[in-house]
Amino acid sequence: MSTIGAVVDRVLQEHITPTTETPATCFVDSSVDDTTTSIDLDMSTLAVDERGAVQPSTILETLSGEMLFVKSVSISASTYTVTVARGWRGTTAAALTADDPVTISPPITRLSVFNAVADEVTALYPRLWGIETVAVTPDDTYVEVAAEAVSIEQFLYTNIAGRPRLDQVRIIRNFPDSGTGQAIVLDSLPVTGNAYVTYRTKFARPTAESDTLADLRVQDDWVSILVFGAAARAVTQLDPRSLSVEWVTELQQAEGAPPGTSTAVAQRLKRWRDQE
Repeated sequence: MSTIGAVVDRVLQEHITPTTETPATCFVDSSVDDTTTSIDLDMSTLAVDERGAVQPSTILETLSGEMLFVKSVSISASTYTVTVARGWRGTTAAALTADDPVTISPPITRLSVFNAVADEVTALYPRLWGIETVAVTPDDTYVEVAAEAVSIEQFLYTNIAGRPRLDQVRIIRNFPDSGTGQAIVLDSLPVTGNAYVTYRTKFARPTAESDTLADLRVQDDWVSILVFGAAARAVTQLDPRSLSVEWVTELQQAEGAPPGTSTAVAQRLKRWRDQE
């Protein structure tokens, strides 16, 4: 599981879809590009009452995660021609191929799950953190480091007398010459060889499903943490009465979360139900 998109898939397939009532799905009748706003939908697999769910103001979600806002509907037998706003709510418009599935009024959208996963990535810190190492040569006045750099973990160098000290290397924040705004500098060291600086980082927020876990400094072993947290975040969009403490417990056990992890989520669900 190397991408954020794969984590989103797992949350949806293993935890969201089994929890919610499966929304109605129709299919693209003929292919269109990413700018076409008139789209033919094949509704033949749906019952008549399910077809009625497609009307002005309905939200549709495509296979790529693009959301479509229905402006108008024209009906000819089982083919519905919808005029839509593409890329609704900040999603990315993408070409549609004939027979691509289209979900009608999904209770939890793919975009919502992506945002929940992104929130969980940034929430990994400070309990977990990333590690980066950079080399500093005698000619370097500074070395640019990640914008998420937090603290120096280790400092090693060659060809210098004495024992290295962490207080001789610093992370400078708001450094104007660094593209990330952060840099490492050495304080008055007569370095004649390379110095190697290892530093701790927070986690960058994912911006696309194609972002890899490695680029975000997230280890594969932590995926279950992301899945557990994202599923719990995403289902808060539902009617809390449709959820249960048992669901939270099953999710916790399925993802191998430590004992007690689900307590806070379960308590929130109970409070929400009590308010109804």
